[in-house]
Amino acid sequence: MNYARKAKVFSRLALKEKMMLLKKIKSLKTVTHELDNMAKLSKKLNELVNEEKKKGCLKNASQLKATKFYSQKIHNELSQIANRREFLEKEAVNIRLNAGKAKMKVNKALDKSSWYHQLQQIEIERKA
Repeated sequence: MNYARKAKVFSRLALKEKMMLLKKIKSLKTVTHELDNMAKLSKKLNELVNEEKKKGCLKNASQLKATKFYSQKIHNELSQIANRREFLEKEAVNIRLNAGKAKMKVNKALDKSSWYHQLQQIEIERKA
């Protein structure tokens, strides 16, 4: 049998899977960074809401109307951030699962490559 060829095929397969794994890790970093940004933005908006609650002394109707308008905008943003955060968390879980599967494929391919390489060495020793 041609063990050298099989070992080479599996080592190349391992490299291909490793490249895919690196892409998944890069996308996971991006999603994690985006989640951090969402958390920071959410914190800032919550601080704005708390500041508005503390102020509380409105003098006329136009101030009340403006405060209500901006409060609605802030709450809409908080709602959108919560939805986006939920989506990104699910996406991060999916990426982690896929990365784990890819890591297992890399390990399997490397194991098979080394196994065929060992078989090749045994065959060489047997012929000698």
